[in-house]
Amino acid sequence: MSWYTGDTSGQLGTPDGTPETFDRSGATQYTLTLDHTFQGKGCYWAVQATTAPASADGGASQQLLTRRCDIR
Repeated sequence: MSWYTGDTSGQLGTPDGTPETFDRSGATQYTLTLDHTFQGKGCYWAVQATTAPASADGGASQQLLTRRCDIR
């Protein structure tokens, strides 16, 4: 799991904090609950999940607009 902050919609932006790695094996689905306090000052916060070996779709990410920005 990696976190990012940025000012552009649709772009991950700058890494925010240290990525976290979890070793799992033996199942096809896992549920993880993680906490992260964003430190960056970007308008957008994003999180990205990746796997090794890489998943067929390249992983997943989600981005949200923070209240720190006034988009006009």
